[in-house]
Amino acid sequence: MGKKTNSTIVFGSRITAQHRWVITGTATPQIANKSGALKNVIHLLSFLEHNFHRSRQDKLWNKLISRVWSAGSMVPFYRLNNLLSHLMVGHTKDDLMEIADPSFCTTCIQLSQTERTTYNTLASGMRVNLIATSVDG
Repeated sequence: MGKKTNSTIVFGSRITAQHRWVITGTATPQIANKSGALKNVIHLLSFLEHNFHRSRQDKLWNKLISRVWSAGSMVPFYRLNNLLSHLMVGHTKDDLMEIADPSFCTTCIQLSQTERTTYNTLASGMRVNLIATSVDG
């Protein structure tokens, strides 16, 4: 893959976790058609610690998806669809029957300087993502 990566995903991937999940928005046609979107997918697979990425299948990814995608073929679209269909769950408002009222519990903890920096870095990345993908522009 290229040397330029999404630093938030790389940073988040270094955090030890038993389970990982990601909430993403719907890609716009402008983003979906760019090869940079493919890099985001491979970095998300890395963050999720998906078996495809764990086995370091970079050559296979380039051969079956990246190079063919750049050539304009539809084949990698179907390959990606197959790969991601096992990971993704899509919902719309119509899928939700009723959402229970939230319950809240507040716990105050003392964070070390390193923990505060880590938290603020992740929160800033999420804030930027929310602003960048805002429907209101």
